[in-house]
Amino acid sequence: MGAPNRFNNYLVKMSAQQRGYVFETAQNHYNSPRYPADISNEQAFIPTGMYLGWLIERGLVSDYFLNETQNELNLFSQGRITAPKIFKSWGGILSQAMLKPQAHDFSRVYFSNRLNEPGKYYHDYKKLLGPNLSSIFSIPDTWENYQAVKTMLDQRFKQYQKANRKPWWKFW
Repeated sequence: MGAPNRFNNYLVKMSAQQRGYVFETAQNHYNSPRYPADISNEQAFIPTGMYLGWLIERGLVSDYFLNETQNELNLFSQGRITAPKIFKSWGGILSQAMLKPQAHDFSRVYFSNRLNEPGKYYHDYKKLLGPNLSSIFSIPDTWENYQAVKTMLDQRFKQYQKANRKPWWKFW
């Protein structure tokens, strides 16, 4: 799989302005005092990794991301690796430059809000997959869980599109 320092290379190649907004880092979770001590750091890649998988499958990732991640994307499409593995190969970072503009806008509303706090995604994720668990990081990385998350995200994205649709006569 991809080089473990891929995101470091990405940081060097792109200015902060080009990288844009950073939505998430897995490191923020597992370095947090609220992260459960009895859960492996690997679990911190799963919730956002599933979100990234949905973005990939819906064609909402940038050309740069596609070009840099071709090997992993082939394995993902074959069901040989899960999306959290791709997220991990990017250093556990999800940034604006990895997304198409439409995905960026949706992610700023649904995934994390403008105050850089968790958006509704984490609430929906826990409600869907782990309503009785003490932590979302206890939820396993399975294809069944990913399919459920994809369905949920498809519904939320449709709601977002409907709410943000301009009338046909407004072209600005």
